[in-house]
Amino acid sequence: MRHFTAKFAVRRLANLAIDYVFPDGNVSCVLCHRPLFPPGALPRIHQQTDELAKHPGVCLFCEQELSSIHVAPVVRPMRVRVGNDVALVDVMSALRHEGIVRRAIRQWKYDGMLTATRWLSEWVVGGLRFSFDPLEVDAITWVPTSLHRLRMRGYDHAQLLALEVASSLDKPLYQWLTRGTAKNSHSEPTWSQTARNKSGRQTGANHEYRLVRNVELEGKHILLVDDIVTTGSTLQACTRALLEGGAKSVLAATVAFEV
Repeated sequence: MRHFTAKFAVRRLANLAIDYVFPDGNVSCVLCHRPLFPPGALPRIHQQTDELAKHPGVCLFCEQELSSIHVAPVVRPMRVRVGNDVALVDVMSALRHEGIVRRAIRQWKYDGMLTATRWLSEWVVGGLRFSFDPLEVDAITWVPTSLHRLRMRGYDHAQLLALEVASSLDKPLYQWLTRGTAKNSHSEPTWSQTARNKSGRQTGANHEYRLVRNVELEGKHILLVDDIVTTGSTLQACTRALLEGGAKSVLAATVAFEV
C-alpha cells in the first residue's frame, strides 16, 4: 500500500536534506508562518524546543491554540438507501471545522503539512473512544481521493489519517473503496466535492465511489474515515458501496464537521 507518489517522496526527502544542512532555514510556523524563534537563535535551541513541543514546527501562539483544543465529538445519524431499505449510520465528528482546526486541516490536506496527521488522528480517536464504548469495529477503510488529485498533491490525505487511526486502535486497514472518473467519461477528472453545491455533491458522489474488485466484506463492522463532513453525500455514497458489498455495519468518523 503506497502512501506517497514517487515525485512527492523525492521532493520531501530533498526538503528534509535541506533542513538538515541548513537548520536555520526552517524558522516559520507551519500554520501561521510567524517566526518560530527570535532572529539569531541557535539551531540547537530549535531542535530541543521541537523535541519538547507537542506540535513540532508550530509557533508559541499556535501551540497555545492547539493545546487548548478539547475534543467535543458530535454523533449524528445519517440515512443511507441500500436497495429498497434505508440504513441509519452514525457519523462521529470530533470537532467543529473552524479556527485553527480549519487552518490545520487545510495545510495538511493541500500544502503537505503531514506532521499534522498525528494531531488529527488523535482528535478522531479521542472522539471515537468518548462516543462509543465499546467500539465495535473489525477493520478500517477511508474515503479515497481521486487519481487526478493524488498526482497533484502526491499523497492521499485520508489514507494517511486512516493509517494513524488504525495504528492507534490496533485494527487492520484496507483499501476497499476507489474513486472513479466523472459519469460517462473515461478521461475527464472528477470535480472536487468542495467545488459543488449540495445537489452536485449528491449526484457526483453517487457515481464516483465504488468497491475495489474481489473484496470480502460479509459480516464485517467497518470504520470509514474522512477529514470533513459537509452535506454527508460522500460518506453516504461510500457507506452505500460498503453495505451493498456485504458489510454488516458502517460507522463513519471525521476530524470535523462543517458549521
